Amino acid sequence: MSDQGNQTGNWGGYDQKLNYVTQLGAGVLELLDAQPGEKILDAGGGTGKQAKDLLDKGVDVTLIDNAQEQVDKARGLLGDRAVLGDVEKLPREWTGKFDAVYSNAVFHYLRDPEKAFAEIARVLKNGGRLVAEMGGSFTQNVLQAGQSNLYVLQNAIRMASAYMPGTLAPLVRTDAQFANMDGIEYIYHPTVKTVAATLEEAGLDVNMARLFRRPTPLEVGQLSAALKGYTSNYTASLTPEQREDFLGKATMFAEQKLPRDKDGKVVLDYVRLQIVATKWPRG
Repeated sequence: MSDQGNQTGNWGGYDQKLNYVTQLGAGVLELLDAQPGEKILDAGGGTGKQAKDLLDKGVDVTLIDNAQEQVDKARGLLGDRAVLGDVEKLPREWTGKFDAVYSNAVFHYLRDPEKAFAEIARVLKNGGRLVAEMGGSFTQNVLQAGQSNLYVLQNAIRMASAYMPGTLAPLVRTDAQFANMDGIEYIYHPTVKTVAATLEEAGLDVNMARLFRRPTPLEVGQLSAALKGYTSNYTASLTPEQREDFLGKATMFAEQKLPRDKDGKVVLDYVRLQIVATKWPRG
């Protein structure tokens, strides 16, 4: 699954280093409860592993992702069911096509969630459902000290940024629900209240929205990969060499402050948001 902000992808080694994202997203597939013959869109489906599981169960699945490398891998599993494209601008011919849209660990990378949710509502049939899991926040200030390790990562990113002034991405938006660095947003973590209002505005009635913590020990290399995903919008203007230098420094600073488990692995205490919403005709 790739982010929806970085059109260049940059997702080499995703399945090896961030496989825990797919594994931990299994619960949201249970919420989806896809039935044979249903038309399901996997939004930001990456290399297609979860979409392939759905296909093997008789689901009529389509995957969309905006990273060419990811889509190329997904086509090895799904053929032309894997499509290169953007969740914020879905094909016009998909209007009213899908029984459900499913997404795991993608929506926190959206640059324009209002537009993305409106597009999802457009491609759903009446009575169709959105089922998703993403990063979330218990408070309006996503970077409040003590709320999650995102506060530690923010400081690590800030420290690494000091080594390359003037080279990072321009301002996109500064909403309180976006983690931002000196006016540069890089990741979206809404509260239940905020995401519910955004979904309702897009034409989706919220059936369920819940936040929970998911402490996740990371293997060697996974913290750098996680930071790479978190900052893909923020570092979009860097060269590959600058990005690797930035990630190396940010990883080093983060490792110094993050908690560790009994085995010495760094732990990210992810705050996850699960949502189920339905499209109904509105008069």
